[in-house]
Amino acid sequence: MRTRRSWRATSWETTVARNVVGCCLVLVAVLGSAACSGSGDGVATGGTAKAVGTTAPWARDVQTGDLMWTVTQDGLTVTAYDMGRDTTTQDSYFSDDATNEPLVKAGSPVAMVNIVLTNSGTTTAYVATDTPSVRALTTDHPYPQGLEKITPVSDRQMSSHGVWYHSTRSPHPGYNPPYPLEPGQSCAMGFALPLTLGDDWLFFPSAYVYDTPETGIGDMVMFEEQAYTLT
Repeated sequence: MRTRRSWRATSWETTVARNVVGCCLVLVAVLGSAACSGSGDGVATGGTAKAVGTTAPWARDVQTGDLMWTVTQDGLTVTAYDMGRDTTTQDSYFSDDATNEPLVKAGSPVAMVNIVLTNSGTTTAYVATDTPSVRALTTDHPYPQGLEKITPVSDRQMSSHGVWYHSTRSPHPGYNPPYPLEPGQSCAMGFALPLTLGDDWLFFPSAYVYDTPETGIGDMVMFEEQAYTLT
């Protein structure tokens, strides 16, 4: 029986304090690829994407790059990969409250990150649409909503790095949510992180897993927060 976990928001100060302890348990990988810029229309540069593992039949192809961190909870493993560098082609829609300037401006460097969820247990896990989920914050700019969805990059830029905003194929005949993730199968979703907002990042992974496909009731599996430096 999977343990039900509740979650509540904490202050930034509490989060940082908890992370100091958590960081002692995290092996921070050395970022293997050097930061580099993309061309004006978003042509990918940097990083290495490779097909790996068994992709669930309803999921987009799972790609990996340079390992950032990995964490396991309740028979599920979440792994983050650095997929390379690119640049934004427009300003973000989100503004800095203090300056009223865009949080991320056109021409800003970004890190492409892929988040892979793998069923490392022995039974089928029924997962929600667009699982896994990760909230990403930087200690230099603790934007409370998370910074993983504010960066203005196109689907073309994302896919050129082997990264997609959504984990599910469209269409995917024969499958409806919740999706069965068999032991050894993976799905993935990704995002672009703005390097102009800081180097030291905190990641808060989660995955919603249904008890059975019929009930519509499940648990939010909360993984230990992870720390990583992107340059």
